[in-house]
Amino acid sequence: MTTGAVPELSLFVGVTGPRKVGEEATPALSGQIESVLKRLETDAAGIRRVLLSSLADGSEQLFVELALKRKWEVIAALPMPCADYVSEFATQDQRDAFAKLRSRCSATIEIPWPAVRDPDPAAAREKQYREHAIFLARHSQIVVAMWDGVPQRPAAADYTAYVVELCKTGLPPIEGEVLAAPETTSLIHIPLGPVALPAAKPGARKRKPVDAAFVQICKEFRSYNRSVKKLVKQHRRKVDTSRSWLMSEAALQQIDPATRELVDHFACADVLALDRQKQRTGIIKLASVATIVGAFAQATNVLLAQTPWMITYGVAVGLAYGLYLTLFRSPMFRIEDRYLEYRALAEALRVQVFWRLSGVSANVAEHYLQLVKTEVGWVREALRSMSLSTSLAPSSKNNLPDVAEEFWIDSQARYFVGPNPEVIEGKAQQCKALQQRFDFASNVALTVGACLVGTAIVASIYPLPVGIKATAFAYSTSLFLVAAVIKGYVSAMGFGEQASGYEKAGAVFRNAQRLFKLDPSNRLECLLALGKYALAENADWLIQRRKDAFRVSR
Repeated sequence: MTTGAVPELSLFVGVTGPRKVGEEATPALSGQIESVLKRLETDAAGIRRVLLSSLADGSEQLFVELALKRKWEVIAALPMPCADYVSEFATQDQRDAFAKLRSRCSATIEIPWPAVRDPDPAAAREKQYREHAIFLARHSQIVVAMWDGVPQRPAAADYTAYVVELCKTGLPPIEGEVLAAPETTSLIHIPLGPVALPAAKPGARKRKPVDAAFVQICKEFRSYNRSVKKLVKQHRRKVDTSRSWLMSEAALQQIDPATRELVDHFACADVLALDRQKQRTGIIKLASVATIVGAFAQATNVLLAQTPWMITYGVAVGLAYGLYLTLFRSPMFRIEDRYLEYRALAEALRVQVFWRLSGVSANVAEHYLQLVKTEVGWVREALRSMSLSTSLAPSSKNNLPDVAEEFWIDSQARYFVGPNPEVIEGKAQQCKALQQRFDFASNVALTVGACLVGTAIVASIYPLPVGIKATAFAYSTSLFLVAAVIKGYVSAMGFGEQASGYEKAGAVFRNAQRLFKLDPSNRLECLLALGKYALAENADWLIQRRKDAFRVSR
């Protein structure tokens, strides 16, 4: 990496609450806020915590003040351009308090007015607050709502009630994604009411303010950040190499800092995926070889009944299953899961980078893993965290469709199926060739095993030496097991599936090449569709491979 900064995942916490809080309730509310902040700090220990707030007067400003005292980073997320938002504050003292807090924020995000604004100023502002509520629930890993718990209809008329409803029932679908599963957001409710908040009774059990999904996200974010820090410290050149695979140094010099940060995230995720893939492949090979050695050692022991062969059999089988259990099922290592998740993260970031460089404003997190709610949900949250920084800087300066064409479309087409449009080569052909070689080896083992079975049968009918019959029976079983192990190895490596997938993906990217040349005016539409295709294929691959976890053949 060329900079000293280490790209890391940040945890975004949204906050919402009423503008008016009675003086008599403020001390109790402050205590509740402090308790929530402490709990979040415990659950998100070791993760950069960022508060998203509109800095509205009242409960939100109280929350922000207490968070700043505890060294939290705060981003001012405003429902409209700041010059217009200031008019929401009735007095000069309120405006001054807002300006003071905003000056202490690390950045400001403003939701722009729509191209066609409602002529009724009140209705226009209500729509902005509605969009802001959606933004807050969508980009936060957890939302803290200071609320009286009374739902109001329509919910949009009460901003906090609407935020709570979004968190509980799910966000409205992105345009074009109407079949997406409703996406809920973790929520902490600090109750408000006409009566001061009661203090906890002595000895009463404290209610945990966050849910299991949020705790899991914190755990995964923390693990990923540790891996990235270690990677950048020990293998910085690998990250530089991965970045150069994405695009040239000349192209990197053209992009803005926010996009460069996304590129750094991609490079780190890519290297982590490659490292886990290398470990995974090596262990599968070693486990497979150990299983084969164990099979032949067992057959030899049956014939000779010698202790060394029995020991060899026991060690080989123990090694094979030990590798499987320890490195693929142990929560301490999780190499299989990490390889799949890091690869999924890297490929989604590839799409995000080239969408942004081409002027496509879509966010990959809104088009990825929508129809499934699984333990891989942290990947989508990571994408949200990584891409929020791009909201802080416009992408209009990155209108570089030629970069996307060269380093995404052309590069991926060459990778999958080679440079010649008339021939299928590249990774598709390599995987197909590997599949054929292992299929041949498996068939040879089956054929030889069948021949040995035939030999044993003949030896049972005709007067052949007893040793031939015993040897044929013993090693025929081993060869059948060898064939099964080879089939299991090929299945675990997925050569056939990869060949088919690469060939299909190569055809899609080649078609995109053709469309770019035939009608350059439709480049954005083509890039959007291409990115959605890549994300859908990647999501299917991730979910399917997690279901088809490696199994040592028996």
